[in-house]
Parts: sequence; structure tokens; C-alpha cells
Amino acid sequence: MRSDLLDLEVYVHHITERAALLSSDSTGGEEVWVPLSLFEWAVEPKTTPGDGEITISKRIAEQKGLA
Repeated sequence: MRSDLLDLEVYVHHITERAALLSSDSTGGEEVWVPLSLFEWAVEPKTTPGDGEITISKRIAEQKGLA
């Protein structure tokens, strides 16, 4: 069985009730809003902004420019 899920390290710029503003790194990745319903926290950031890790489908990660 093949999984289309990815574990990605991301930089979390801001979190609201419905979405998170993420980028692939803290120094130059484009910031994108990703609805919380489209991913799960593998490692939730201790502070915002800060480093985190998400589990997300490969398709969504590619669409958002995170993979």
C-alpha cells in the first residue's frame, strides 16, 4: 500500500482558529495559508512564530508550494 502523506518540517508564522500561515523555512520560503482541516500537527510549534512539523497529503503540499 502506498501512502501519499508527507511529514514536512515547516515554519509557522501565524495560527488562527481555521488556518495556519506556513512556509518551508523561516528565511525565504513563500508564506501560504493552509486550512487546519488539510493537515495534522506531527510536532506543533511551542511558540508562534516557530518551527513545526506537519503531516499533509503530497498533492496539497505541492499545490501550496511546501514540497
